[in-house]
Amino acid sequence: MFIDPIFTIDEAEDRANQAFNKIVAKHKRFYNDADFYRLISRFKCQMFLAITGLVEFDKYDLSEGVIEGKELLQDIYGSRGHSWAYKAARDNVEGGLYSILKKITSHLVKQYVNTIIADKVNSYIYEWAESDRLLDVIIEYKSKYSGFVPELKGLNKAEFLPVFKKMLMEHPWLIKSFRKIGKM
Repeated sequence: MFIDPIFTIDEAEDRANQAFNKIVAKHKRFYNDADFYRLISRFKCQMFLAITGLVEFDKYDLSEGVIEGKELLQDIYGSRGHSWAYKAARDNVEGGLYSILKKITSHLVKQYVNTIIADKVNSYIYEWAESDRLLDVIIEYKSKYSGFVPELKGLNKAEFLPVFKKMLMEHPWLIKSFRKIGKM
């Protein structure tokens, strides 16, 4: 019933990790900032295709170019992030290009997984509401997981309802964290 991180987060991370070195090998050279932003855009495109697992990522180049590369770097590193990333990659500081591409990969995995999770959560809530089971599911979730998330313990049914969707969105990430530290 709930979203297991093995089938969402872990699978996407595994596909990204398997593709990373293949993709990075193709995206090592750039001669100016425009080349760098196009490289970032191509990397993003191929990595996204690899993460989704929908097509053979190395046979496509759907990148949009310089603007897309700059925007992605700004999303990850802030408003001047594209300039910082270019200089870090050019001068090979703070991990250089490899570190930047790793950060992009992590960002893309999180984006993709959060989209999948949101879709599943919305489907579940709709199904439960349609079958008048929503309140039962909320009670079950609260009883099963309030020991791991202490903030849930003091909430009554009416207070819990507004936070339920947010909790379901965070559920796979929480379970993954708990499994890493051995609590589940």
